[in-house]
Amino acid sequence: MNPPPQRTVTGGAAPHRWNLPLNQRTVLVTTDVLRAVRGVDAEVIHAAVDDFRLRWVFNIAVDPAKARELRFWAKEVIAPEFTRTLSFAAALQEILGENRTRWRGAEIQQLLLISRPTIMRLHHHGDLPGKVVRGTFWTARPAVENFLRTRWVSAPLVFKRGNS
Repeated sequence: MNPPPQRTVTGGAAPHRWNLPLNQRTVLVTTDVLRAVRGVDAEVIHAAVDDFRLRWVFNIAVDPAKARELRFWAKEVIAPEFTRTLSFAAALQEILGENRTRWRGAEIQQLLLISRPTIMRLHHHGDLPGKVVRGTFWTARPAVENFLRTRWVSAPLVFKRGNS
């Protein structure tokens, strides 16, 4: 079996450059990954989020009013020029894929880089509707889209400018 295709993220300070293979299936990345790629601390990343210098950021915390559990679109990290002018709908097509109608809990775990207990907390909290069938959580695409829409950190700025 061949390994899945990989993207390359270049990071580090010259002359110690390195290439980090990023699996094609990795769509969102954590603050720690972004810190490693950019070589900065979390405060610098959070300032970029707060100043809307990073557009495709989602707060996936179970209670986003109390905590920040940020996920960044890997494509913005790798090729910001590609993502800069995308509408939310176009970005969702890229992030979720065009033909996905149903999602298993494990697939959402991989997409959001979270655990099964967190998926279930989001479900029980009402943020991610779906059903548990024979021990497997299932949800529909509109639920995942709505979750990302309501957790999109840059939404207030973008909607205020009228660029949805």
